[in-house]
Formats: sequence, structure tokens, C-alpha cells
Amino acid sequence: MNRAACSPSHRAAHTSHAPIRVLHFRSTFTFAGPERGLLTLAVPLQALGIDARIIAYYRRRWPEPAIHRLVEQGRRDQLDVDQWDDHSRFSWRTVRRVADELRRGQYDLLVTHDHKTNLMGYLAARRSKIPCLAVVHGYDFSLLRIHLYRLIDLVVLRRFPRIVAVSDSIGRELVAAGLSPDRICVIPTAIDGARFAEGASDRASEWRRRLVEPRAPVILTVGRLYRQKGLEYFVQSAAQIHHLVPQARFWVAGEGIQRGQLEAQIQGLGLEGVVTLLGQQCDIAAIMAASDVFVMPSLGEGLSNVLLEAMALGKPVVATRVGGTPEIVRDGETGWLVPPRQPAALATAVLKILKDPDLGARLGAQGRDRVASRYNATHVAAEMAEAFRQAAASRGSEGDDRAPDAVAPDRRAVNGRLGQWVRLGLRAVLHLLCLPLRPSAPRVLLWHSLDRSGGPISLRPALFAKQIAWLVRKGYETWPAGRYVDALIKKESLPDRLVVLTFDDGYANVLEQGLPVLRGHGFSGTVFLVTGGIGQMPRWATYTTHVTNERLLTWSEAQSAARDGLEFESHTHSHPFLKEQPDERVREELARSRLELEKRGLGRGRVIAWPYGAYETRLGTLALQERYTAGFLDDFDWSLRRNPDLFRLNRVPVNPELGVFGVAFSLGKGVEVWGWLRDRIRPVASRRKQSPRVSPAGAR
Repeated sequence: MNRAACSPSHRAAHTSHAPIRVLHFRSTFTFAGPERGLLTLAVPLQALGIDARIIAYYRRRWPEPAIHRLVEQGRRDQLDVDQWDDHSRFSWRTVRRVADELRRGQYDLLVTHDHKTNLMGYLAARRSKIPCLAVVHGYDFSLLRIHLYRLIDLVVLRRFPRIVAVSDSIGRELVAAGLSPDRICVIPTAIDGARFAEGASDRASEWRRRLVEPRAPVILTVGRLYRQKGLEYFVQSAAQIHHLVPQARFWVAGEGIQRGQLEAQIQGLGLEGVVTLLGQQCDIAAIMAASDVFVMPSLGEGLSNVLLEAMALGKPVVATRVGGTPEIVRDGETGWLVPPRQPAALATAVLKILKDPDLGARLGAQGRDRVASRYNATHVAAEMAEAFRQAAASRGSEGDDRAPDAVAPDRRAVNGRLGQWVRLGLRAVLHLLCLPLRPSAPRVLLWHSLDRSGGPISLRPALFAKQIAWLVRKGYETWPAGRYVDALIKKESLPDRLVVLTFDDGYANVLEQGLPVLRGHGFSGTVFLVTGGIGQMPRWATYTTHVTNERLLTWSEAQSAARDGLEFESHTHSHPFLKEQPDERVREELARSRLELEKRGLGRGRVIAWPYGAYETRLGTLALQERYTAGFLDDFDWSLRRNPDLFRLNRVPVNPELGVFGVAFSLGKGVEVWGWLRDRIRPVASRRKQSPRVSPAGAR
């Protein structure tokens, strides 16, 4: 990820720029961290020459007020804030309205803040020929449809010339999803600690007087009552703490769809009067000031605003080690970090603080200092202003239709305004409904690391073994990638049930966990090796070491695996984004990788897997000059037509979240999908049609 735009030296170079006009577009139904962050940065950005207007695209839900709190607070602060009502999941009328607003207001930049406004904002910016920038706060997967929205959003984000991620973890997630790190800048959420804390202590006494006994410790959590906030684990930990500290009281500030479930859980544990659901509250500062310990039990976070607010008030915090939280909380220094979904760990950490008030005071003071130094509004506003200026400057240099990304676009996708975001849903329907009637075709499947880390490129070894066993049970055979490419070149007929198994990067655990499984079933596989990272931890992108902690194969291990039947081909020398590199660098990467493989007798060095799946025609021409014959990219392409471009052969990454079903889904065979569903519904034994075994006595 490119952090150059955030550096002080770059800021200094742009302080003399003329003011620019920015339009913020945020789809919202509540007043949460992103909304508070918009207001916090608005005033310091004005001082830096950023003239902003905020549009709150309001999805009103009962009992929310008719006027959004973002609008009310912004107008009290004398900011230019307007409210547009949102009545549908997508509106072309709103797209046209935003485009008209951009032209009429003579804006230099459109800034969007969520998956919905990313899509509509991009279309409006393209219509009005205005640059756009997306601020990614993360995704709340409490609702199943958010998984689909995220896929659509990732397609849309690839068209943005500039993306701001609010935490390193989100930045790594975007890069892992295929976005170019050079277009991503990490700028954290900001907080005006002095303003937030003003008068909070005076108002806190009223909360304690009404709800708790004198000197009773109060443990607080704040957040919407949604599954992703992990509040059921907070209630479970409350039961354990209350057993040891009977006078302790627990507050939950927030509202949401999980309220009924939490009330039933509280009643079932006998915690009425111990755990109090406060509902939606406006004065969060006073509630936090009235508490003794702040707990954040979330299952996923971008960069938690309420966590920053609690630390700004000097409260000791206990939080789960998810998302961007470890970037805020330094374990044992500014708070305690515990694994998610473990109420016992939450309870243990809270009890440490309750039993040692001096420890709690020290953690709170150090947390307050960290927030003041890293997350203050002035510092963050300077970084954000520079990102805005760079994105606004892209009007003349990027072009309206060009937005390079890490993954080559599928030129067979639906064209027109709906093209990129409609194709996923359309092809999913075709996949499930139409493909059972069409002939089968070879598929090239992709895995990376076989480990238990749970990262986005990791697959558990046990699940990999089940997937391979499923392929065996369905009668598939495997070819190495080189043999598959040779058959394509010679236009040979291919088996009906052919699959090519490939592994990128060359992790050592593929040899330890994957090779015995393949060998046990007589299967072959191909490893695309990063030759410059042999025996090391992967270092070719900032996100990689956080995705998996597995090292790469050594040369001796690779040669041993080759003797056992694994094929090795090229994945370049250092795993760069080749689309962003000049011709000389591309040739060097291709030539070094091929020569290193040939020198050690590993493969023929004729096939390459493009790093990050990034490909363009220029790369194919250069690869041909360096004696390569074919190349693979990573694309969710369910077309059964052969691609005439041998340097753009499609592979399908196997989704680890789909289990064994992920293989059937990746194979692009609707018949196999329905077969998998049938296997899950009906016992396997009832479908096996075997001839009855006859004993010798029976035969006589």
C-alpha cells in the first residue's frame, strides 16, 4: 500500500495549493463512527483549503428521527450538510442527481464512504467527468446480503483512482482481493479528544446515580446490536465476572435487531438488573465517563471510533484482536487484547483491571496519550487533505474511463453502465440454472497456503483433503499445467472430467500437507514458484505476512517435491505488480525466474502465473519474447469457451469459506453443485448402488 501521500514531506509540498471543492456522499441510517469522523475532520480540513459539502443519503428506520443526526450536528457546527432520502437499494435518479450536483457545484472531487455510494458515486462521477475517491470503513457481515454487496463493491473499487482505507487491516484485505496497493492509502479515523471529553465527567455523575450503587464498578460496551458486534459473548462474560464481583454492573449502549435475543439471554442467565440495555443514546461521552472499564467484543472491525473515544477519556479497554483493533490497542500497554468469541478471556482481562485499579489507571493514561498523538484530528486531516488533492489532480492524468487495478478486467463481461456490477449476479444464476444442460470443460483450480491461520489465502489441510477426496469420488483426473498447455497448443481433445490443480507462491506447507494427499490419490499438481523468495517469509506485498505466516519452499525441498511428482513453473522472481512495471523490469522478472528454474532442473520454465492475476496484452508479448508459451491469471470466469489468448488462461481460486462445496462451485458445473446439495440432504449410504455381497455359504 502506498503511504507516500500521507507523509509529512508530501504534505509540505502541497500546502500552497489553491482550495478545492469536495462533495462527500454517505449512505447512512444511524450516527456511528464514519458519520462522527466526517464531522470531526470537516473543520480542520477547511483550514487546509478543503471546501466540503456533505450529503447524508438517509435510509430512515423506525424509531430514527426524520432529520438525521449527522445533519443536525453538522448544521450546529455551521457545516454545509444536506439530507437526501433513500427509498431503494439502487436509484438511477439519485445517480443523475449526484452528477447534476457535481456539475452545478463545480466540485473538484467526489468522496464516497460505503458500498452503496461507491457504486452510485462512481457512475455519477463518470457521468459528470469528475474524479472520485472512496473511503473504505470495512464491511459489517451481520446480514448475509453484505457478502454479495462486498463482491460488487470490490469490482467497483477497481475503477477508483484513489482509495483510502481507515486501517492497515482493511488495506491488506483490499490488496488480497486484487486491488493495486499503489492506489491505496491508509489514513485512520480521527477524533477530537478535547471536544469529546468536554463536560463529560460532570454529566457522568447523573448516570451513576440513577443506575448503580455507589462504588459499584461499571463495565460498558457501545455498538449497534448486531451479530458482528459479539454482544452475546459480552453477556456471557458478564455472568462470569458477576459471579466473582457481585456488585459489578454492565451497560450496553446501542440499538439493533439483536435486542430481543440479548434480552432473552440476559433473562436466561439470571442477569436482570445486572446487565442493562441502554438503547440508542446521544451522550456517549457521559456514559463512557461513568464507566470503569470499556469492552469491545466485536467479531470484526475496521477501525473502531468508540474504542478511540473510550481511550481518549482515559478508560482502560479490553478488546478482541480483530480487524484494525490491534493497531489502536497495544496489548498490555494501552489495554488488553483477547481472541474473539471467548467470553472467558474477556472476563479474565476485565477482572485483572477491576482487581488492580492502578493497572487500569496506567493503561487508561497510556491509551489517552496514544490517541492524542496518532489519531488527533489535525494530524489526520493533513493526511486526508493530501489524498484529496492527489485524487482531484487525477482529472487530467488518469482519464475518465481508465482506472487500472491489480486484476485484468474480463473483456467478455456485460458492457454498458451495469456491466461490472451485474456480471457476478448474472453469472451466478447461469451457473446454478443453465450449466447443468451444457457440456463440461476443464477447470484450473487455485490454492495458496494450506494452513490453519484462517487467512483469506489459507485453507485448512483437513478441508483440502476432503476437497481432493470429493474430486476422486466424482471421477476427475488431473494433469499438470504444462501438459494441459501442450494439449491446448496442439488442439488435442481433452478428457471430459479433467482438472488442473495449481498452488501459487510455493509455500512449504504445500509439500508437508498437500503432496501426501495428492500422492495418495494419484493426482498431480503444479506449483507456481516465486524464485526470489525461496526459503523466506513472503515479502513482496505489505499485506502478505499478515495473511499467512508460512515460509516458502527451499530449493532442496522443491527438488524433492519434483521427484515426488509436483511440477514447478514460474510466478516471477519477486512477485511485483507487472502491469505497473516498465518493459525492462518485466523482462528481468520473467527471465530471472525462468533461468533459476532451469538451472535447478525444476520444470521447463515455459508457463507463468501472473502475480495478483494482473494481465494485459503487453505482458503477453514480453513473455513470448522471453520464451514463455502460456500464462494463468486468477479470475472467477464461468464461461465454458476456450480463450484463444494462451497468456490469459483462467484459473478459479477455491473459496475456503464454502468448504467442499467450494470445489463444485469453482468447477463451474451446476450438476456437481446440485449433487453436493443432494449429498448434504440425503445419507450417502442410501445412494450407493452396489451389488449385494454373497457369502460362500449363500453361494452354495
